[in-house]
Amino acid sequence: MTHIFLLIFIIPYASAQSLNKNDAQNIYQTQKRIFSGFYSDLEESKLQLDSLTSLNTSTWPDSLIVGNLKLKGIYYQRVFMLDSSEYFLEKVIEFEKDRLELSPFNLYNLAITLKKKREYKKALKILNEAQIIAKQTNNNRALCLVTDELSSVFTRLQNYQMALDYKLNAINLIENTQPIDSISLVYANHNLADLYFKLGDYSKSETLFKESIKRFTDIGRNPTAFLATINLANTCIKLKKLNQADSLIKSAISGLKHFDISNYVSYAKETKAKILFEQKKFVESSLLYDSLVNQSYKTRNERLYNLLLNNFEVLDVLNNQLKLTKAINQFIKYDKKVEDYEFGVYDRLKIYKFLLNQISQSQYPDNFGYVKSKLFAIQDTIVNLAEFNVRSQIKSEFEKKIIEKDKELLEQKNKILDQQLSKEKQLLASILIIACVLIIFSILFINYYKSLNDAKAKQNNLLILKEHSLTQKLKAEQELSNFKEDEIKEYKNRLISLAIESQEFKDQLKSYLVKNRPDDKALKKISEQQLNHQYWDLLIDKFKRYNFTFIKRLKELDPEISNRNINFCILVHLGIENRIIASALNISYETVLTNKSRLKKKFKLDPKVDFTKYLEELT
Repeated sequence: MTHIFLLIFIIPYASAQSLNKNDAQNIYQTQKRIFSGFYSDLEESKLQLDSLTSLNTSTWPDSLIVGNLKLKGIYYQRVFMLDSSEYFLEKVIEFEKDRLELSPFNLYNLAITLKKKREYKKALKILNEAQIIAKQTNNNRALCLVTDELSSVFTRLQNYQMALDYKLNAINLIENTQPIDSISLVYANHNLADLYFKLGDYSKSETLFKESIKRFTDIGRNPTAFLATINLANTCIKLKKLNQADSLIKSAISGLKHFDISNYVSYAKETKAKILFEQKKFVESSLLYDSLVNQSYKTRNERLYNLLLNNFEVLDVLNNQLKLTKAINQFIKYDKKVEDYEFGVYDRLKIYKFLLNQISQSQYPDNFGYVKSKLFAIQDTIVNLAEFNVRSQIKSEFEKKIIEKDKELLEQKNKILDQQLSKEKQLLASILIIACVLIIFSILFINYYKSLNDAKAKQNNLLILKEHSLTQKLKAEQELSNFKEDEIKEYKNRLISLAIESQEFKDQLKSYLVKNRPDDKALKKISEQQLNHQYWDLLIDKFKRYNFTFIKRLKELDPEISNRNINFCILVHLGIENRIIASALNISYETVLTNKSRLKKKFKLDPKVDFTKYLEELT
């Protein structure tokens, strides 16, 4: 992919200031060689970069200075010093924004750094911006890379169907961009095979992985060829071709000895453990998983949760309850310390569900409560990610419509100007004919009169265009406002229905406690009913983001109002009944009435005022 990355890096050459042209061209060529070396000889390129950045750049043109910043950002990205990478790449983008020359390639580089930092929402936002710019400028090379990276981010988020859609789109763009970038196409097809594997289409996955191994070998990308070999082995496991899978893993492990790539070796050993499990060699599989899990605890391997889930499954099959309990306690202790992040939310969801079935609430109440709370949090994260994806898509479509509308208005304006120009030419011809028979004074008078009328007509046309543009913008804003109101109304109606079901949950819980006998199925159903209450927070959060004016008015009435009272007022404002408010906030019906009375005093309202009606009218 070297020549593609060179294309990403190319900086339009600016004329030198006091630096002579030959020296500037030499520096530019050095920057290109350094960038190319990042993917062949990283250490040597770093030495060249240090030498280049140590020079006095006061006489350099801006393009070469920005080139150094970009090189630093990409180098730090390669060595996983991601905060430094983000800093330098944002410097490049700030420079471009000041000059209104934002490049989709630089946004793409920043998005890669954000993805590696696991800041996926920010990465998606940057990539969507890059995609819009690439389309506006008809930059197909940039569009290929950005679309492929969007697929990569959604793969990290384990939204494999959306990742597949973007991947197929990226491959189509690569194949229809001349000249075809064959190296990028090889990598894209390898990633496509991985997506088919994750979606369970193992036949397509097997075919594409075999093709990828051959093509990576042909172009001299041997480490990546071994990675494809490991992926093919995993596919063979799913197809029950265990002997073939075992042979592939032995080949990969042997080949990787010549390269210092610990992640690939760990992945190969993990695949070997899966083969042993399928061969019912559970003890050997468990020992290998133990080693990989302990190593992953130290390195914070991104596949830790997947490894743990497989390890727990082997111990469960071996019925080694003592070791399984120890492994679970070790994981919970680790999980409480580690900073939460979004990668692998579905793997973590599986782990927490597995743990809830394994941990006894009576014996380990603290661990049981912790796992249950983490399960709820993961489910909320999945809901939020889905909501973010929908919002991003709606926003992208809305911005696209605005751009199309602006283009349409511009075309109309140009058409009007062309018509005016045509009329002016006709008038000029008429004036030349009349000039043959009229005196100079008459010609000057007619010209003046016609010019005055044209100016008025042009001004009227511009006013009409402005009025039309304003009407379209107001309409779009109204549609967005209606969308927000309908969304809140939908959540409100759904949650009122859930609140009614909540009463049935309480009755069920009361019946369960009266019987005083264990019933795992009933307890599981009760836990699932309890989950419904989590979504009241989502409704309140949506209302706060869409109706900040209401929150502002509450704080004007009571500057010290608590967040809980704000949530209470929101539910009252939405017209939700007292008994449902009590259920949503986990308080008694009498407490709801007491809260209304206290808030009336804090807001200095007349006791006779209907508090519910007052809040409903408060905007």
